[in-house]
Amino acid sequence: MLVSRPFGPALVALVAAATVTVHGRPAQAAEARRQVKPGIDLIHRTGGAPAQDYWAARIDLSSPNIGLHASADNAGERAVNTLTFARNTDSIVALNTDWSDGRTPVGVAISDGAMWHRHIPNDRLGGHWGYMGCTIDKQCSMGRAQPLDVAPEFTDPTQAPYRFFQAVGANGVLLIKDGNRARGCYDNARNPRSAACLEADNTHLWLFAIDGRRAGASGMTCDEVRDLAESFACHNAVMFDGGGSTTLVVQDIIKNQPSDGSPRTVSNHLGITWEDAPDPRCAASPSGRNCDGTVIRACQGGRFISQGDCAGFGVTCGGDPPAATCMDPRCQAGPGGAFCASEATRGVCTDGVYAEEACPAGTVCGAAGCAPPPPPPDAAPAPDAAPVPADATPTPPETDAATLADIVTPPVTDDARPPGTGDAAPTDADPAGPGDPAEPDALPPNADAASPGAATFGPIGASGRGGCQQGSAQDQTFYQSLGAIGLALFALWRRHTRR
Repeated sequence: MLVSRPFGPALVALVAAATVTVHGRPAQAAEARRQVKPGIDLIHRTGGAPAQDYWAARIDLSSPNIGLHASADNAGERAVNTLTFARNTDSIVALNTDWSDGRTPVGVAISDGAMWHRHIPNDRLGGHWGYMGCTIDKQCSMGRAQPLDVAPEFTDPTQAPYRFFQAVGANGVLLIKDGNRARGCYDNARNPRSAACLEADNTHLWLFAIDGRRAGASGMTCDEVRDLAESFACHNAVMFDGGGSTTLVVQDIIKNQPSDGSPRTVSNHLGITWEDAPDPRCAASPSGRNCDGTVIRACQGGRFISQGDCAGFGVTCGGDPPAATCMDPRCQAGPGGAFCASEATRGVCTDGVYAEEACPAGTVCGAAGCAPPPPPPDAAPAPDAAPVPADATPTPPETDAATLADIVTPPVTDDARPPGTGDAAPTDADPAGPGDPAEPDALPPNADAASPGAATFGPIGASGRGGCQQGSAQDQTFYQSLGAIGLALFALWRRHTRR
């Protein structure tokens, strides 16, 4: 197994015995290694059984001099061969990538932050297709996703949470995912292959070009490419278009032998750039976006890419490198986050872009987002009555006999009415029998009864409804009985004073 390590600064032709495992048995192969630039190393292996001939380039993405560049939608980068792409983009290393008809790729295509092609559905792979994407600060990921028009989480991968600055499509059948060997392939034959992988540290990228269809170069199956990627300590790995498309260019030289006899025209490519000295405009952030007043600049690997004046759009430049962005003035807390724009509206900032979301009905915007409003404060208690001396004679209220009779007679509750009398039960009465738990009413929108600290509408009574409400039936019976006793005592006092 190869133990990855940096190579010497000079061109070194080192022929050694390297062990490659093919179908579970070791095979000896000759190996040559050299350093292209600090952080860019190249390996060439030949021989073994079956005979192989492949190239592997290791790129240290943490180097401030190294950047990435995927094909843009222009005549010099799209629908050209890999050598032409490398020369037109000053890429020190370049590899073909996505499947295509020669001009239009199958998967996503993003170059310097601009997406120029979306995902094409592929029914043979369950609608999924692979990708390799990297942010402006060279944080790369590999995976598979549904077409952009049906995957809400992948609608525009140049925006949060992906924020891809460079991206190319890859086969939907992955090689390795998160350290786990994947299964399956779209063919079972040995063919020329192009592939890429990331080590577990996510800063070292490998690009592979495996020759085939000729003597001394058998090509590989998907599982054999998986074996190869694992031998280079790959944690995530994807397959690009192979066959006659497989072409690796290093310093303007085609290193492998394309099976067509010459490099094939393909839709897009992935290039590795090198800057001996970063552009002065990239001093603040060699790989990222930075602000100079209202002007925002984009750089990657010390390569100046673009700049623009945010003021021309009525916004300002804000945020720290590498994540600076043209930022709406309403995003004062930063390019991302949410806050209350009004009682009924929530303001949301994503990468400096401001948008408003209306709170659902029955909720208001607060510190915890949109939530039910707090209950109204309880009414102030009535002041205590002035104490009455024990020997004082209370003055009864003026009332007539009919009113007194109505007061003294206690109200008859539904439970006390004889059968066949009284009003009919309301149509929405709870059908539950005595002792059955009452079903609570539906919670208001976005209200979570189980959420700690969630706003409530008030104490929940026997009715199950929150807010201002009458007490329970027991409470009502108690107060009615107490009133009846008081009125009875009042009637006795009246009779006594008339004597």
